[in-house]
Amino acid sequence: MLKNLSACVILRVPAEEPFLHASLSSFRPLTEDLYILDMGQHAFAERFAEEYGARVVRVHDQPHEAAMLNIMLKEANKEWLIWMDADEFILEGHALIGELVQDGKTKAASVRAIHFEDPVSTFDEPRTYRLLNLQPDSRFLGTIDPQLVLPEDRGAVVDSEIKIAHRAYMQDEIIIQKNHLRVKNFSRHLEEHPDDRFARNKLGYYLMAIREWGKALEQQNILIESDPNDPENPLFMLRAATCALSLNDSELALQYVERAIEQQPNFSDAYFMLGTILVRYNRLDEAKAALQQALERKAKTPYYLLADESMSTWKPLNELAEISRRENRLLDAVRFLERSLEVYPTNYRTNLMLASLYKQLNRPEDAKKAYQAAITINPAILQKKAVKP
Repeated sequence: MLKNLSACVILRVPAEEPFLHASLSSFRPLTEDLYILDMGQHAFAERFAEEYGARVVRVHDQPHEAAMLNIMLKEANKEWLIWMDADEFILEGHALIGELVQDGKTKAASVRAIHFEDPVSTFDEPRTYRLLNLQPDSRFLGTIDPQLVLPEDRGAVVDSEIKIAHRAYMQDEIIIQKNHLRVKNFSRHLEEHPDDRFARNKLGYYLMAIREWGKALEQQNILIESDPNDPENPLFMLRAATCALSLNDSELALQYVERAIEQQPNFSDAYFMLGTILVRYNRLDEAKAALQQALERKAKTPYYLLADESMSTWKPLNELAEISRRENRLLDAVRFLERSLEVYPTNYRTNLMLASLYKQLNRPEDAKKAYQAAITINPAILQKKAVKP
């Protein structure tokens, strides 16, 4: 047990109830000072609190993570605080947490920074957590999510990232409930603070997550038009293009992408989307040129527009592979996919595409290996209609 550590589980939606046991029990080796931060007046929270000796802190959900954590900081009794959502649990790393907490020189402040490509995947991925040192008067003041950082005079970012927590199998029900809740909270917040661009950015993002494409497009347009000089506008333009494509308006999507490239000529993801749109129009030569630009301009893309490196690289390669397949250049398609796997080896979709191509090229052993790699990464594809080699 760590005498100077408080632990908090954030309970947002009813669908997290089945995971509370794992979440709370994973904190038990660390501390007895447990809290459930209940965002939704869930009746079952008291039952779990009684079982685990925790205290329930009930608040209305807040649109900013910082606001929620400020509430928790006022309640926590110990020098250190660690927290996670109710559908997460610590699988390993308790000793490392102890080492960090007992390091008197460490002043920490920021939250997890791991993103999921596929929120309904059936395999777990470690998430990165950092601890917060509760110095006198220290409070979260940041408004940027997920990297909330205290000002220099109130603490410093921990150097050690600890990959210790695993998310429970993320069921559709949990994701849907959380995203609808976030849309509701950000919408309510914007009624009182219409100029909060961070909140509007988040609202647009979560509207896309629940497939409210028209409303999401409206939010992107507000962001773009309200501050034409915002360097992040190319990102909002790309989101607007995604909404337009989902509304079956390829022409409008093309206009947004062209505007994004005009404002930021080195935006690699914009060239990728341009390539995918041109493929829809069967303008394959132009599409290939755009996708090559996406690869070449990756290193020049401004950091604030930069997606995860593997994500930004494998997508153009996979699209180039698909064009090569259409043109019956199967060996070129294979080469693109093999390059894609070099940067993102755990992409089961790429392995499935490669297995199909190997089968067409009469390479049964290679096809079998690629297919086995795909089902090792994501066993759930065995239940889908994936074509076995």
